[in-house]
Amino acid sequence: MGDGAGVAVLASTRATCEELFALRTWAQGAGIQALWHGAASWAGDEHLKLPDATPNTAGARELGFLPVPAQPGAAVGGKLRGLVVAGDVDVPSALLAELDFLVLQAPQAGALGAAAAVLLPGRTPLEKKGTWVNATGHRQLVKPALDPGEGVPEDWTLWRDLAGAAWPSLKLLQLEMGRAGCAPAVPRQPGVAEQALVQRAAVLTGQP
Repeated sequence: MGDGAGVAVLASTRATCEELFALRTWAQGAGIQALWHGAASWAGDEHLKLPDATPNTAGARELGFLPVPAQPGAAVGGKLRGLVVAGDVDVPSALLAELDFLVLQAPQAGALGAAAAVLLPGRTPLEKKGTWVNATGHRQLVKPALDPGEGVPEDWTLWRDLAGAAWPSLKLLQLEMGRAGCAPAVPRQPGVAEQALVQRAAVLTGQP
């Protein structure tokens, strides 16, 4: 990485805020100032479906990640010599044209794997936990739907270890993230009616 000059980070907006915060911490420590986020779109409608096809663009922008600029080289002060791709993200071909090196952190090597100087493991969106922020600013708690299996680290721990940050747990990372202005989602507490239904169901099924 050198002093970070001429290097940019391109992060997936399928990553959680916790992962992006840890990634940003590592990047800042490495002297990397260009923090960009990917984009994916589909046909939206006038009701519930937005054109943005990813769940955490708002969270990425809260944490200082920007859309990929029209002139990437100029944005890093000359030539884009290195790119760190974090997560499942489409990489514009313009970013790959004159790279000296590529670092890829993703669940699968994919088409970029052969060109990467460094490959780092990652989890799929279905294996993540943390916070997504939707287009209206609502914080959503993400829980793993699939077990990634043994030996697959959580993405935030990878960047934490590379940064040398002192977050032994996700809760402590979230506390630091909140201090930086991006509050994590909190588990929703059941209302009185929901609690009453749970208690009634326990009585009917004979559960303590």
